[in-house]
Amino acid sequence: MAAAALILTMPNRVFADQPVFVDLNYQYEDDQTYCVPVLVNDSGRIIEKGLFGSGDLTMIEPITTVYTSLVTGKTVSVRTAGPLTFSYTDTGLVITIRGAGVVTGGTGAWHVAGLFEYVVTFDPITGEESDVTLKETGSQSGDFAEVLCAALQ
Repeated sequence: MAAAALILTMPNRVFADQPVFVDLNYQYEDDQTYCVPVLVNDSGRIIEKGLFGSGDLTMIEPITTVYTSLVTGKTVSVRTAGPLTFSYTDTGLVITIRGAGVVTGGTGAWHVAGLFEYVVTFDPITGEESDVTLKETGSQSGDFAEVLCAALQ
């Protein structure tokens, strides 16, 4: 009987907030964001921790995004990795991004590394999103859209 009581009081990993793995592979066309219309293909795996808990949601996203110009057919690959944390506060939703991203292909040479944190709020009447940067540290080698456009032309 004592052994059964001991087992019932021990922490159980089965009941702990286990990570959720989601494989990602989708594509869409974007003719509004960049200087040329592109086909965007995202692939990788999202690892979510805290999805079913009461605390913060953390997502680790080792994702590769391939941009293909619908005009020239040239492609550029962007590899990103690092955790994203979503925290709900009285101010709004705080999103913290840590990690790095690197562009390969074409003539583009771009990287970003560090931490970026911002708070997202929504107007209760219009539903319009408002983002305010809280922290931004690290390095970035230029404007991503400019480097992407140069590589795809």
